[in-house]
Amino acid sequence: MINQNTVINRNVVNRSYVNQNNYGGGQVRYSQGRSQPWDRYYSDLHHHWQPTSSWNNYQPMYANYYANSSAYAGNWLGSGVSRYSYINPFYAAQTVVNAAQPTTNVAMQVYDYSQPIRVPQAEARETDQDLVRSEQAIRRFDDARELFRRGEYGRANDAIDEAVKLLPSDPTMHQLRGLILFARQRYSEAAAAIYSVLAVSTGWDWETVSNLYEDPQRYEEQLRELEKAATARADATDAHFLLAYHATILGDLPTAQSELELVRAAKPNDQLTEALLTSIQQQAQQG
Repeated sequence: MINQNTVINRNVVNRSYVNQNNYGGGQVRYSQGRSQPWDRYYSDLHHHWQPTSSWNNYQPMYANYYANSSAYAGNWLGSGVSRYSYINPFYAAQTVVNAAQPTTNVAMQVYDYSQPIRVPQAEARETDQDLVRSEQAIRRFDDARELFRRGEYGRANDAIDEAVKLLPSDPTMHQLRGLILFARQRYSEAAAAIYSVLAVSTGWDWETVSNLYEDPQRYEEQLRELEKAATARADATDAHFLLAYHATILGDLPTAQSELELVRAAKPNDQLTEALLTSIQQQAQQG
């Protein structure tokens, strides 16, 4: 029987980490005046972001974000995508009432997470216009990261929302957005974003996440708030999914498995949850 009051057994403040700029200062090599392959762009942009070792056996289900990586060579993504029906169980379109027209609902969505992140294929090429938008998105990403480091989460959210709108095909943008929403205790929105990320990419490791915080104590406090939310209501599947994600960041696979089993019990037909559980179980067997 799974203990629904599971707490992540990890003192994140005392974990050692290297205080370095994982994003590489946003310095991406561009070829001015001509298009360049998307795969080169992604390699340059993301080579400093290290996915957590806890995802060693995990192959994202919807699209092969690491299309040129030997770690994912020969998996079933390329030919088997049609077998996977992407249904994000945590996404709900947000609406607000227009004060000028009270009977009209206005959609307030940054990205439609009912649809998967459309990562470009390896053979796709950036146009000059794409490169301009990419640079703009990277600048707003860096703004969001700095605001997040300072604890200005609302402004960080605004900045990353702009970045996502400029470059919606980039899982890194969405993953930072999910972390910011987590820090703001907007757990359903955070779960929707992270679910979409994990459908196409692995999660970050602790070194990456810790470098986003000026003081790792803040992360531990935010994690405690998430644990409270998970136990406060019986239907907190979104919080349990996020706890599994954060437990994996911290390398706490037993907790990640327990939390994902709670998610599976609530959503037994969710294929992404099943894939994540399979990955964790395989790694546990390998010791």
